[in-house]
Amino acid sequence: MPSTIRFSSLHLSIDDTGTATLGGTGIAKNFNALAATSMVFAQDGRIKDAIFSNIAINAKDSSVSFTLAATLDPKLIVFSP
Repeated sequence: MPSTIRFSSLHLSIDDTGTATLGGTGIAKNFNALAATSMVFAQDGRIKDAIFSNIAINAKDSSVSFTLAATLDPKLIVFSP
């Protein structure tokens, strides 16, 4: 994950079927940093179906705010209620 990306919120949920999803909002230094993050997720394979939405570019400093929704590989989750 590029160091030029930071999340202001992250949410992890597991539904009744055991599917784990990740959601969050964050800010990237610029659009290229966000694109690099998307490529990292695609190549890694443990974070699946990563969708970046609500993309907004700040005219002052070219930073990019975004929302992320993704499905996680079940092997990443170690949890028992």
